[in-house]
Amino acid sequence: MSHSNLDGPSSGERNKIRTQRVTLRSILIGLLLAVFISVWIPYNIWILKSSAMDFEHLSVGVMIPFLFIVIVVNGCLRRVSPAAVLTASELIVIISIAMIASTVPSAGLMGYFIAVISTPYYFASPENQWAEVFFQYLPSWLVADNSKHQMQWFYEGLPWRASIPWRTWFTPLFWWGSFFMVLFFVGSCIMVILRRQWIVHEKLAFPLSQVILQIVEQPTDRSFLPPFMQSRLFWVGFGIPVCIIGWNAINYFTPVGIIPVGPPNNTLLTIGYYFPTINIKINLYILCFAFFSPVDILFSIWLFHLLAILETGGMNAIGLVETGASPVAAVTSQEIGGLIIFVFWSIWMARSHLRDVWRKAILGSTEVDDSNEFFSYRAAVFGVVFGVTYMACWLYAAGMDAGILILFLMLLFIFYIGVARIVAETGLVALDLPLNSHEFLVRAIGSSRISPSSLTTFGLTNTFARNWKTFTMVAVSHITKIGDQVWTDKRKMFGIICLSFALALVVGAVYTIYTGYATVGAYHFGQFAFTTGNIAFFENIKIWINNPKYLSTLEAVWFGLGGVVMSILISLKYWFPGWPIHPVGFTIARGVAIDGAFFTIFLVWMIKAIVLRVGGISMYKQTQPFFLGMLVGFATGMVLNYTVDMIWFPGQGHRIHGW
Repeated sequence: MSHSNLDGPSSGERNKIRTQRVTLRSILIGLLLAVFISVWIPYNIWILKSSAMDFEHLSVGVMIPFLFIVIVVNGCLRRVSPAAVLTASELIVIISIAMIASTVPSAGLMGYFIAVISTPYYFASPENQWAEVFFQYLPSWLVADNSKHQMQWFYEGLPWRASIPWRTWFTPLFWWGSFFMVLFFVGSCIMVILRRQWIVHEKLAFPLSQVILQIVEQPTDRSFLPPFMQSRLFWVGFGIPVCIIGWNAINYFTPVGIIPVGPPNNTLLTIGYYFPTINIKINLYILCFAFFSPVDILFSIWLFHLLAILETGGMNAIGLVETGASPVAAVTSQEIGGLIIFVFWSIWMARSHLRDVWRKAILGSTEVDDSNEFFSYRAAVFGVVFGVTYMACWLYAAGMDAGILILFLMLLFIFYIGVARIVAETGLVALDLPLNSHEFLVRAIGSSRISPSSLTTFGLTNTFARNWKTFTMVAVSHITKIGDQVWTDKRKMFGIICLSFALALVVGAVYTIYTGYATVGAYHFGQFAFTTGNIAFFENIKIWINNPKYLSTLEAVWFGLGGVVMSILISLKYWFPGWPIHPVGFTIARGVAIDGAFFTIFLVWMIKAIVLRVGGISMYKQTQPFFLGMLVGFATGMVLNYTVDMIWFPGQGHRIHGW
């Protein structure tokens, strides 16, 4: 199920990159970029009310400043001071730090985190009965106090002459911060353990890394433009999103009509009364990266999405429903069943490699080489053991029963590994799952069989259990891929990315809290986590405690069916070389990201299939500059839209990018 890397720099260029070292200036630039991202992304969404820049695994909020450095800064340096040009290796360091930092701001982590710990005491009321149902189970060291209106001021704005009550936040920030750092470290340890299996043995495609490696490639002369921009096809691709976004921006001032590309422009296609609607829209950012995805994976994603819609509609049509369940819930359970088997299969495939890791970590075998990892296999194995132990103790202290937390942590990391693997194979820059690990576990066990204190703690885990970006190890797995180019300094890099994550946590938390108090108030951020999502998280706790929830028979059957179908798909892929349907598409058939990106993925698949059929790999490589041009053009258009909003429409911006 591997896909060879057909793209990226030549072997000579890779050797050139590998001769470079991590430099102090690349670290400092990367950390400055981390701080900038931690402030700019939430400012753009919460204050300016402009486009989302935070939901992708390689977000546009990272690509805009990074492309500016690669194109403008390096271009000027090549003309003025060639010796000062940032090398490809240094650019890899910068993008690595930025990718880690971008997992934190706004919807990445900070929005859900601050919303969860600030919500219960402010939003509690006699009507919702939170105090009576679960307040006695809330750990005081994990939520922010509102006894002196601290959270009221956070959501509504600070009164005149009042100061920000920073002390109220210190305790929950400290304990949550420790948990997040350990969770991030454990995820990194898992990626160290799996890196060789995914990259060397299975040769997963890592399409996002292919794009990055092409962007950082350096010209051999003093040309202002990097090599990926020196093609006429690049400028054709560049012009398309710039013209679309520019034309639509004119419509902000005078009615000239719009070109219906990107959010909120979409068409809902209905194929029948009983069937879910099909979202027809084009996301240019997803399109740019998807072109680098393997064609069989693109085909499988849109195929299984359509099949899931037909399956849901068919169940509705024949009345295959059950009290407390729906065809949509059954299809979701089917997808989760497939995902779990997909992850178990990937671990089974890695069994020989995992034996080598064990031999090196425990027995000290000299036959196993771990010198190209962020740290040794021994450190990774013991890091997982001690890290998970700390997380288990933390959850137990928060009120979760021992047996429940073991199952929860197992399912949590199955989901995380699954998402990291899926992005590594598919190159989907935006991806989520239709159900979160804690929500599925509550239904699988049955909420009546779980103690109220454990259910309350599950509500708090919305800070990370519903987060598919920060802790899914997607960023770390891709850094291990592109980090192979930095070779001798790779172990130094792990300390740097840990510093980047910690810095983003601190800056993100401080800026989020400050913004709530000192500007419009968090309730006016206009973000799901601070308006309705946070209330829903705690309403779910009340529902779980008062009204038992469980997997219906229909959901349980479809969960098992999903596992069976995934097993068959995996077998077919291996028994029949060239089998066109990839199992990974089954794991992500439905979800917010795929629902929105379906037509874009179908369009890219059709284009790439035609290119490969007509001109083969040669034509495919020749057309890559067109899509890189679209990527740079889209980033340029986003900057144009941001500038227009900042000057003429502050607080009333225009959302041209999103799910």
